[in-house]
Amino acid sequence: MEGENGGFKWSNNHNSKFKISKLAVMHLGNKKSKTQTGNTYPMHKPKLLLQGKEVNTVDSYKYLGIVIDDKLSWRKHEEKAIANATKWVMQC
Repeated sequence: MEGENGGFKWSNNHNSKFKISKLAVMHLGNKKSKTQTGNTYPMHKPKLLLQGKEVNTVDSYKYLGIVIDDKLSWRKHEEKAIANATKWVMQC
């Protein structure tokens, strides 16, 4: 994004500026680290800084009508689909 021919340069050249507040980062998977005693804990998820501003970290994200969650379990999409179906059935 910030490299010599990165996304920010392209956005300036094409008059299509990125707004950092509208970006989001989602860490996929639920890989865990182990301590020497055998306990597990979630892996460190680093923060993303672009132009000195932190990009929001989210647990789920809606993209083209599909809700993707960070564990790739599709549970959030399923819940949204059931809620929409229930709403339409109740209207009928």
